[in-house]
Amino acid sequence: MITVTDPDHLLAHAAAGYQSSCDAEVVAEAAELVEVEQARVRLLDRLLATTGRLGISVAGLPVIDGSVVDVGADLIVISGAGEQVWALRSAAVIAISGLAVGLRKESSGPVIPELTWPRYLRQLAGSEVRVHARDGVMYVGQLAGVGADFFDLILSGAGLTSRVSTIALTAVIAVQTRG
Repeated sequence: MITVTDPDHLLAHAAAGYQSSCDAEVVAEAAELVEVEQARVRLLDRLLATTGRLGISVAGLPVIDGSVVDVGADLIVISGAGEQVWALRSAAVIAISGLAVGLRKESSGPVIPELTWPRYLRQLAGSEVRVHARDGVMYVGQLAGVGADFFDLILSGAGLTSRVSTIALTAVIAVQTRG
């Protein structure tokens, strides 16, 4: 316990104690605000803020290194090595290294990206693709047509002659193309 006999010292001591108490309250409130703001951040937001290269671990595939090209609600498009472009199902992503810590600057763009699997795949119509499915099977062929929840692939490879396979979008983990 401090014994203060001078009223000026008593007032200074009380003011210091009050300031210390106020500082602690401000720090606690700031920490709470940071926690609330961080709870609002989506993986999608951090992906959009990332400008460097990433390493993305996806179920059933080797780590994919590249840069973010576009992001949708359930889709991440990555430009990888050797002009490869990967479209990855967000739900199949296990871990990401190199992700931006902060968020992108506010823009007038949409809050929810408009890129969807059907929209992305329609851009690739006629292209040669490799489709990596949930069951570990890789389908190689030419993208023929895209419906609301499926696409047709004209399979290519040894012994195949224009065989069409219809693939459900829910079965797709990744689609790989040459850029």
